[in-house]
Amino acid sequence: MNRFQKLVTTGVGAAALAVPASSAFAAAQTKVVVTRKVTGLSAPAGRWGYVEVTLTVRKTTTTVGTKKRITRKIIKVGVPVYPNHTDRSVYINQTALPYLIQETLQAQSANIQMISGASDSSYAYIQSLQRALVLEKKV
Repeated sequence: MNRFQKLVTTGVGAAALAVPASSAFAAAQTKVVVTRKVTGLSAPAGRWGYVEVTLTVRKTTTTVGTKKRITRKIIKVGVPVYPNHTDRSVYINQTALPYLIQETLQAQSANIQMISGASDSSYAYIQSLQRALVLEKKV
């Protein structure tokens, strides 16, 4: 064994691994963080109107040596367009949309539960969310 390596064993009878003794030979690590805002296409909510979802996504690219790892996290969700042509539509959407947004932030995907009583809006929200996620991954 030379001065640049030390022998590390893991458990009885395990294979021996040679690892660098000095961190000077460790691969350089770089981290790039980008925040993007992406808007999904408007999705029809039955006869009531359209729903449009806007996502703010933080994309972190970590490079260690030649290996690259990309992680994405939805940090904010907005719904600038939703059915609001009647008082009932406004009430339904102001009640349902916060739950849909909360579900999206927890799930970090479009795999969320629909809201009973706001089925058309929930379905349109999920469609627009899926489109926004696809657009974000292409950028």
